[in-house]
Amino acid sequence: MAVNAYEAILELPGVRNLRGGLELAGANKVTVVINGKVTNMGQSQLENLLKNMPKERIEKAEIMYSAPPQYHVRGAVINLVLKSGESDGE
Repeated sequence: MAVNAYEAILELPGVRNLRGGLELAGANKVTVVINGKVTNMGQSQLENLLKNMPKERIEKAEIMYSAPPQYHVRGAVINLVLKSGESDGE
């Protein structure tokens, strides 16, 4: 059972940890977006943020196998929508 946001992401269908990064249904490039905003953090910083974020802060997770143009990234996207009143830590 997941206790933090990182572990909760790993419980999403098709998501797994691959060589220290996230993989979604075979896509090596996965961008984690928080409340619709692309983070400027490196992989290890983002992982630390997610591991320190209780899973209870997450309202929902949206999986997009192909990033919408507004994110300006390539590959898959996981958008973590935090509960109202929660900040993304940036």
